[in-house]
Amino acid sequence: MTDNAKIYINGELKGKTALIERLRRNRDYVITIKKQDCETQTKLIHHDMQLIWFLFGAFLNWPGLLVDFASGAIFVLEPDIIVIELDCVTTDSN
Repeated sequence: MTDNAKIYINGELKGKTALIERLRRNRDYVITIKKQDCETQTKLIHHDMQLIWFLFGAFLNWPGLLVDFASGAIFVLEPDIIVIELDCVTTDSN
């Protein structure tokens, strides 16, 4: 892990490594990791609908389907964990 790298979520600084952040499941996110003298890395976290729950809700439990849409519970985020090692320039002191 790259220590003290800044982590941005959708352009907003959220903290430094290692960061644990709870994200709502009903949207996509762009995660950017930056550190001076290191290559910046960007990753996309994409939300997908859980089709089986949608079909179940549409046919058997439509009030629950409405609640799941409103709360984001019908979605899943992929990937659910991101681990990134930044490539950093090392300087010789010789």
